Amino acid sequence: MLPRLPGDKSDTYYNNLVTAFQVLSQKQVIMNDQYLKLSWNRERYEAVEKITSVPWQVVGVLHMRESDFNFDCNLCNGEPLNQVTQLEPKGLGPWATWEDSAADAIKYDKDLLPEKWDMASTFRYLEGYNGFGYMGIGVHSPYLWSFSNIGVGVGKYTSDGHYDPRAVDDQCGCATMLIHMGFQGTSEKPVFVFSEDYTPKSENVDLQLLINEIIGKKQLSYIKLKTDGVLGDKTNAMMLKMFGFKLFGSN
Repeated sequence: MLPRLPGDKSDTYYNNLVTAFQVLSQKQVIMNDQYLKLSWNRERYEAVEKITSVPWQVVGVLHMRESDFNFDCNLCNGEPLNQVTQLEPKGLGPWATWEDSAADAIKYDKDLLPEKWDMASTFRYLEGYNGFGYMGIGVHSPYLWSFSNIGVGVGKYTSDGHYDPRAVDDQCGCATMLIHMGFQGTSEKPVFVFSEDYTPKSENVDLQLLINEIIGKKQLSYIKLKTDGVLGDKTNAMMLKMFGFKLFGSN
């Protein structure tokens, strides 16, 4: 049986859980589907990483938990982008873009940001993002550990302030997905710039517009690129398909 350590936020606590961690076999198919969705959205998460220095994988699992990858919902609590938040945290927004909401969500909880993104610090940040309520009552957080052996039988807060010990979390936990993805973290100290004036490079946008123009003129069965100026995996893959070489990585 896994130890219950109420109030313990130490590296040892999180590292011991990583050691004991096992994915529930019956959740593998769902997790693989979630992993594909997260990977497909990587460019947008990397855009947030450039603004905030929070690793794109962490942004991705927060998006998974807060709104099931819905870009019409904010990253603070999953409510619609175009309205002021009614749930905790209240009174934020509205936002013009999902990326704006993500930057605001991270700034709102900036005191939680760790000095490094090793696994223990990352999991502590994610638990704090949702709140340490589970730790206070002596159970491991399903927000982190659902779909793993650590998240079995821990109950769930079904609404703000209401804990149901019989409830079962039906979403993949943040830590569960990060471990499934092979996330190892980093010991490097990040620089939290929170750049307010981040704009994509115009030449990058021009390249994406050119690719989309070719797709349209040739009536190719490719999904057009988002013209955000972020040269990520999708732009890279399209360069290889259309021109025979990549912008980065081996061909």
